[in-house]
Amino acid sequence: MAAGAWREHCAAVEESIDLPSRELVVSEHMEMMADQAELFPVLGAIPQTRKRSPLREMLDAMERHGPLFPRAFLPMALDLSRQRVADLVNDGRIATIQVAGREMVPVAALEAFLSLERKTGRPVKELTLRESIRKNL
Repeated sequence: MAAGAWREHCAAVEESIDLPSRELVVSEHMEMMADQAELFPVLGAIPQTRKRSPLREMLDAMERHGPLFPRAFLPMALDLSRQRVADLVNDGRIATIQVAGREMVPVAALEAFLSLERKTGRPVKELTLRESIRKNL
């Protein structure tokens, strides 16, 4: 599904949520906070913020970074162990972003990682000076 089609689908789902009941709860909460602010003037100085919808955060991240998938799928997708994937992410070889409290991987970052040429197998052991002299004799 293309990002635009996904965005339209998510917008339709978001519209189908019963928003008046959510707004009613928020307004009741704000009234309660106003009453408390009269009793405790310090509370009136605290800025009121509204939490963003995780769905909205995901849509915004998809607009900026393109298709995303959870980091938890990387071991299966790359046929690597979870520890190896963690090492690759921590080393910065695979870029991740935080979306709604979850670590997501842009498909572009995965494609960039897969396009890199990587050596396989064990690294070649470097000979010490003594070993190289013995080998050449």
